[in-house]
Amino acid sequence: MKHIFIVNPTSGNGFAKNAIPLIKKIGDTKSLDYTILLTEYPGHARELAALYSIRENACLYSVGGDGTAYEILNGLSDRVPMAIIPCGTGNDFYRIIVETIPSSLEERILETIEGRIVEVDYGLSNHTRFLNCTTLGFDAEINHLVNTTMKKTHLPANLMYLTAALSKLVNPPCHSIRLVIDGQLLEQKVLLAAMMNGRFYGGGFNPTPQADIQDGFFDLCLVEPMPRRRILQLIGKYMKGQHTHFKECKILRGRHIIIDSDQPIVMQSDGEDFRDLHITLDLMRSALRLKVPQRSLLK
Repeated sequence: MKHIFIVNPTSGNGFAKNAIPLIKKIGDTKSLDYTILLTEYPGHARELAALYSIRENACLYSVGGDGTAYEILNGLSDRVPMAIIPCGTGNDFYRIIVETIPSSLEERILETIEGRIVEVDYGLSNHTRFLNCTTLGFDAEINHLVNTTMKKTHLPANLMYLTAALSKLVNPPCHSIRLVIDGQLLEQKVLLAAMMNGRFYGGGFNPTPQADIQDGFFDLCLVEPMPRRRILQLIGKYMKGQHTHFKECKILRGRHIIIDSDQPIVMQSDGEDFRDLHITLDLMRSALRLKVPQRSLLK
């Protein structure tokens, strides 16, 4: 098998560049058929991934953060496997693959190369693929602030998102949305709505503790508007996945979701910002061949 490493050298404030000599060391020691490709601009990882089809018998390794993996997924041809070597700021999707991320970058690379392939779900958001989540409202606005401002501070990921969340408390959003979940209509005012394939986002926040990337369902967390004092109480629990008892929180499941709003809402998919009035989400069951370390609990 060919091993194609797509490296985003800017991921993790440049941390991903440290993987390059380690990939060469491991590749040469193990006599691998490997290629290292560096991304040069936004969207380049998607273009590089699209160069490979199932005929090449290649595995594409995302060496970067969640944004790099998102791009590669959206360029990936059918049945071509991909793998993730976490080198980004949050590495939220990788937390689902293994419970603990090795501190050694060389170990991360080696255990992924020596891994196995499993089949996992991914989502479609208005026909764009995502691995982990699509969210709207309060948390999407936090994500936008992190992307545009907080990443320049070089704070740890969880502190970036927590600081951004506290700053957004000045004027928390309230959106009236109409959801259709597997044919069932729900009209709701929300502070935020998180449609999750995985469990974590935003540097470790855990809105849907029971989410499973192999169960064929999205898990939804809807949070109703609440006073600032109550939001402060929620944030700490939301990070730890201990918020589901809040009366303002609703946990639902579904495979096909339609969301409409009367005004554009800030949204994000796997950390990529956008704004829209309408979104359709579909769960693609077992549609991604994902290479994971042998110690992963995924089957």
